[in-house]
Amino acid sequence: MKKIIIIMLLIICISVKATASPTSGMTYCISEYDSNFVVDWKKKTIIFTSYGLSDTYTIIKESKDGKSGTVITARKYFDGGVYAEFKIINTPQGDFFRVWDANTKQYCCYRATRLSCWDEQQ
Repeated sequence: MKKIIIIMLLIICISVKATASPTSGMTYCISEYDSNFVVDWKKKTIIFTSYGLSDTYTIIKESKDGKSGTVITARKYFDGGVYAEFKIINTPQGDFFRVWDANTKQYCCYRATRLSCWDEQQ
């Protein structure tokens, strides 16, 4: 009986796992460090909220790779051509977040921030 319950729980957990990849609705993500995302796939926007402040970014690129998953690049432009950019990386190991550093022209941080994501259909 215990084996049947464990197998049922595994099936439920696997089928419920959502990722930050295109759907017909919205994807919600929470990072391990006090920030969250709302991805609106129809409008191609991501609302990024951190420490009570939020900004809307436009999805400029979606890259797919059969082995590693999906990479979503979002960008927000400011005056003078300056922009902020980040990537949401969907892999079989989970979803991750990396921020572009305009000064160094690199994605900062040694390790990507882990995300927990789920989809809601509309």
